[in-house]
Amino acid sequence: MSTRAPFAASALALALAASPTAAKPESKAAKAAEMMRDPVMQQAMARTVAAMSEAMLDMPLEPLARMADAMGDRRTARNMRGATVGDYAGPEARDMPREMSRELPALMGQAGGMVAAAEEMTPALKAMAREMGARMKDAMRDGARGTGDDDRDYRSDESTSPERDDGVPPSASEEPSDGPYATPAPDQGPDR
Repeated sequence: MSTRAPFAASALALALAASPTAAKPESKAAKAAEMMRDPVMQQAMARTVAAMSEAMLDMPLEPLARMADAMGDRRTARNMRGATVGDYAGPEARDMPREMSRELPALMGQAGGMVAAAEEMTPALKAMAREMGARMKDAMRDGARGTGDDDRDYRSDESTSPERDDGVPPSASEEPSDGPYATPAPDQGPDR
């Protein structure tokens, strides 16, 4: 099912978007979760997704064949001419609508459970966002005043400073003269 999951999810999203329940602005996450866990709705969606998948597999590739021919790709045009998406996808693609309709009710039930859990988490997530916002505001205010806990000056650590002997940092265009990234002189290549 792992290769079919994205296809099933997009077909489910299309079917849900087309359903009359999805158009209601007053619909809440709880209603959506309840609808997804309803066995009657799951079977209806499974039939809808199967029908949509079969229709997609029956789509002719003739327009794509003409486009490939116009671009000079004669071999692809020849392979697509008279074929459908299902023909081009291979024989296992014809089993996909039946397998998806069999697995979709379980997927919908899981999705309904996730929607319900997400709705239960919403107050905690909002509280966490408020707390993070307050802490960031305090940290920025303290940083502007210079009252932060960490008053170290990171610019003065001489043990790791890449400065040259004269105190000037090397430019990005300079080649390193020693170390693992040193560039050998032309007369001192690795084969000499």
